[in-house]
Amino acid sequence: MEQTTPLSELGRKIFFVNPSFSIRSRILPQLMEHEYEIYTFSGYARIKGYLTVHKNAVLFINPEQQLSISAWIRLIKSIQDDPEFNSTKIGILCDHLPATDELLLMNSHLISAGIFHAEGNAEQLLPGIVQKLESLKAKGRRRFLRTSCVKDANARFLWIQGDRMYQARLIDLSTGSLAILLPSETIPFLNTQSDIFATLQFHTKQVQIQAKSLIVKKKSSYTHAVIFMITGRTPLESIAMIRTYVYEMLAKEMELSVQGQETDKTNYHT
Repeated sequence: MEQTTPLSELGRKIFFVNPSFSIRSRILPQLMEHEYEIYTFSGYARIKGYLTVHKNAVLFINPEQQLSISAWIRLIKSIQDDPEFNSTKIGILCDHLPATDELLLMNSHLISAGIFHAEGNAEQLLPGIVQKLESLKAKGRRRFLRTSCVKDANARFLWIQGDRMYQARLIDLSTGSLAILLPSETIPFLNTQSDIFATLQFHTKQVQIQAKSLIVKKKSSYTHAVIFMITGRTPLESIAMIRTYVYEMLAKEMELSVQGQETDKTNYHT
């Protein structure tokens, strides 16, 4: 299903094609900390399948692999010339880019998301990439990247009241907030008036947080939903673990969304 939510709300998905080890280890984690919605995949043959499903994307290509620079330019031109992909913004992100290749890319007038190459110092690219993503409104109105936990039956919210431990289904999560669904009879045993210490459980991992209730809403005769803000007293290592879980869940959903898309069999070498 195509993304139809306005760009101003959801921003843009950001795809990295064939990112190098240094980009994956030095740049992408920092973009995650900036709460950008990023995904990686290998192989130029998958690009159009992703873009068919997800409109308004930003696509960063590493042209050091798979194709010659002239073939990459032909592929990029085929994307930009196709009305189906006219909202896609394409950039270049790699470790090393010969001056002749950079000139060819610039003269193609096809690169709208910038040309970035590290030449041994990937960290220096981050400010320029962030500035470009901001200009493309990649975040939209979001402050935090969020994932649904509805399909993860093992995602739980645990807390202690008195001498008893209670639990609820975790249904929505970001590094800034979360939502739970619990039986209505459990509501009296949940502190919704002040900050509470709680534990998030993801399979075998447990994450300690401090949270403050924002909204309590009756969903049915038997269930209530509660939205919590994750407070600034939550340990940074807990925030990092939440962020990892959010990106893992989004990556799984992304792969499901592009299942069945045909691979690109075009010969871009000629």
